[in-house]
Amino acid sequence: MPGIEPSERSEPPDGTERLLMKAGVPVTRETYLLASYPGNSAPKKWTLEHELELPEHLRDMSLFDRGTYIGPSLSDDEESA
Repeated sequence: MPGIEPSERSEPPDGTERLLMKAGVPVTRETYLLASYPGNSAPKKWTLEHELELPEHLRDMSLFDRGTYIGPSLSDDEESA
């Protein structure tokens, strides 16, 4: 997923986005999540609430079915359900 141009945004950049931009890193969902959850600190169970905390242009609601996360694991040590 490519980064979004600042002129296409509906909200100002948050601290994580500003950090990525200052470092010259494209602001994508992947880079945002890596910066927000360094190492293996991503929540073991990604929820709709976590998704809604992301900037609007980085959200991917297709990863949810009736509010339940159905996407790939975000944590290396997450056990299979």
